[in-house]
Amino acid sequence: MRTADFLVVLGVTGGGPLRRLPVSNCHTKSRLMITFAEAKEIVRAAEEPTWTLGTYKIEDDGWEDATHYLVVRGTAEDDPSYIVVPGLVPLVSKATGEIEYVVAHTEWDRLDAMTPVSG
Repeated sequence: MRTADFLVVLGVTGGGPLRRLPVSNCHTKSRLMITFAEAKEIVRAAEEPTWTLGTYKIEDDGWEDATHYLVVRGTAEDDPSYIVVPGLVPLVSKATGEIEYVVAHTEWDRLDAMTPVSG
């Protein structure tokens, strides 16, 4: 039984229009779950259109815990003048696809407990 055909990205810090993204094969028993690949696309859709520091890039690998994915992103250029807000990282809810931005140094224990994920 398919639980959803589209995921509406809500609660994205930084404004902009809501985006409707297709969700494919992202369901478990009775609840929607997104994959890491979909989490990367959610972050890309929320950030890339308004990105102003160099060339937007999402790394192939990231981190996960039971409820969230940490998507690693920044600039493709190796230029120290392109600084992304230090320590501000996007966590994507596996259940809803909502992006929660956290300051890494205030959430270190939570982030340090995450395990690597690819996709």
